[in-house]
Amino acid sequence: MKPAKGQIGTAVDRPDAAIRFYLFHGPDEAGSRALAARLRVSLAAEKAPLAGSALRSDPAELAAEAGAFSMFGERRLLWIEPAGNEITEAVEALLAAPAVEHVAVAIAGSLTKTSPLLKLADGHPAALSH
Repeated sequence: MKPAKGQIGTAVDRPDAAIRFYLFHGPDEAGSRALAARLRVSLAAEKAPLAGSALRSDPAELAAEAGAFSMFGERRLLWIEPAGNEITEAVEALLAAPAVEHVAVAIAGSLTKTSPLLKLADGHPAALSH
């Protein structure tokens, strides 16, 4: 889903527990990273980097990482960068998982309006795109 105009700050500073995937996209990748960093602070989470290319070859990895219990109880923000349409299948698996322990964020550059990843994030209630 897309946050209402002007509400992205609130969405990252007070994250909704129902959201398990954040997609920040557009030509301002530095701005996308800044939003993801604010989200990480709000969640009090450790950054856990994942490469989009790794998720393309193993789409189940994202859902597995999101569902994994942390040995010491720390929260993780699964940070996917670079990200593009190649992670769509992995995000579908994440959104279909019955429960997750950790939230994922993807930093994508410019995506077309017909992008399957953007359509998935815009249309799913457990995803947020900006």
